Amino acid sequence: PDQLTPQYSAEMFWCKYCAPLKPPLWFWGVSWSGFQDFMATVRAAHASGGLKNEGGTVPYSADKFRSPLVGPNMYQVDAQVITPGTKDMDLSCLPGLPGASWALKKSFVGERVTIFVTHAWAEGVFEFTDAVVRSW
Repeated sequence: PDQLTPQYSAEMFWCKYCAPLKPPLWFWGVSWSGFQDFMATVRAAHASGGLKNEGGTVPYSADKFRSPLVGPNMYQVDAQVITPGTKDMDLSCLPGLPGASWALKKSFVGERVTIFVTHAWAEGVFEFTDAVVRSW
């Protein structure tokens, strides 16, 4: 594994969920199986009614929300799936970090980041995940 860069110290990477060194940021990637798990978790929450068309900065179209091609937006997924799913993770080892990422929830050992994917917060999650699957 890569060496820690100078701005990090070993003490910053200690927490009860990980070995003495928590993975540095370039190991906060998601594996293919971790991404598939994320997609399945979101689709199950949507299908069961666990994801609601609420939250975000602007009203969201009910048609988009219900669409299997567009789905809930990323504000909704973050607030209703990711944040509750990672809230019990202790990240006191990284001061200022508001919560855990889905990547670290799935693999505290870390997955090396080899590609970077960005998204729009108002984008539908199914639209996003389908684009990633086609491009992976």
